[in-house]
Amino acid sequence: MKVPGKIFWRILLVVYLAAVAYICFASQGDLPNFDNWPFKIPADKVVHFVMFLPWPILACLSVLPVGAARTRKTVIVMMLMTLTGCALAGATEWIQGLLPYRSRDILDFIADCLGLLSGALLFAAFYPFLRRSGTR
Repeated sequence: MKVPGKIFWRILLVVYLAAVAYICFASQGDLPNFDNWPFKIPADKVVHFVMFLPWPILACLSVLPVGAARTRKTVIVMMLMTLTGCALAGATEWIQGLLPYRSRDILDFIADCLGLLSGALLFAAFYPFLRRSGTR
């Protein structure tokens, strides 16, 4: 599978971060409501999981050389990006607790971290199959 160059992934990462910031800090009235959610897991926890799942993938693709063999350095970068995502998730929850129209929730943070871990595992599983597209 051919993948675009780092510039593409860096632009996508910035757009993704802007979308996450909007979702995390927007007023509750501006966000969709899931009143009739039929599943046992609360809808907002699923949203948190899905919202943070792309972070390790996009962050790693924006800094790692695509097509290179998985080395100790790439594993360290993947771990650092996942930990950075956890810090980002923690910061967003902390800031939400300071906003009058949002609340801090440890279960949201856990859902964020599970999404980050899942994204990192997906990236680790598929990284060896990525090839350079020739564009940088």
